Amino acid sequence: MDKKLEKVVHLLWGLKYRNISAYDIEDSGVSRFLVVATAVTTNDNKKYSTSFAESMKYTGKIEGWHKGEWMIMDLDDIVVHLFASGHREKYNMDKLYKGREITLPKLSKKKKA
Repeated sequence: MDKKLEKVVHLLWGLKYRNISAYDIEDSGVSRFLVVATAVTTNDNKKYSTSFAESMKYTGKIEGWHKGEWMIMDLDDIVVHLFASGHREKYNMDKLYKGREITLPKLSKKKKA
């Protein structure tokens, strides 16, 4: 798996995002990968996304941050969509990119020594 994609997935997982999915969208001409993740609440989504942006040294605008329901960050070759629970299903992006899913590594809850 791409190293930057792996870093994104591990950071999101560490921030307690769940149902993390990655898709290969290279043929779209927009970006190489699309990552979708879900937080439990809008407040969690805002808090986690801010930490994620800091960890990735992202200096762009987090689109949708004000409401916290659906946020987008463009990391050039990876576009990250962060949803609060219930909103992901509403927009059904997973169905849109079905068949392009990238198998993600199993993430262990054990802390590294």
